[in-house]
Amino acid sequence: RIAARDYVQEVVAKESRTLILRASESTLEKLKKEARLGSLIEEKINALDLVDLEKMVLRLARQELRHIEYLGALLGGVIGLLQAVFVLWRM
Repeated sequence: RIAARDYVQEVVAKESRTLILRASESTLEKLKKEARLGSLIEEKINALDLVDLEKMVLRLARQELRHIEYLGALLGGVIGLLQAVFVLWRM
């Protein structure tokens, strides 16, 4: 009975070390890849011409603002219709 418990503890200790090593190696590889990707992106952005970068940012902002304007117009229209219905209903 004691021998079985000792054997199980030994196996668990040995296997847990292996699992921990595998998990840490995998995590380390992922971190290395992400770090390389981040530095690569940083290098590409730093290599861009400032005028080109500004044009890109303005183009993206313009697209997003257009969507916000459309959503605002839609919400404004719905609120206006609801107000009109409410005013007519109260008369």
